[in-house]
Amino acid sequence: RGIADQLIAAAHAFASRHSLSFIALVALENAGAFWERHAFATTEVASAPQAVHLASYPGTCHYMTRRLVPGASLVA
Repeated sequence: RGIADQLIAAAHAFASRHSLSFIALVALENAGAFWERHAFATTEVASAPQAVHLASYPGTCHYMTRRLVPGASLVA
């Protein structure tokens, strides 16, 4: 396993220990395919402030989430 796999596993373990229902990130440029391979999916932003924040990134970006609890809401 590479370092990325180890870091993602550590983030997943941390989130699970703290009873979080999902992990979220912003994928820049062409990184979406990388994150999809790690069970993340592009997700619509849930609020106007979140949309403004996403728009502040340069270039193309996507809000992505990985659900940790089946059926859980993806709204923080």
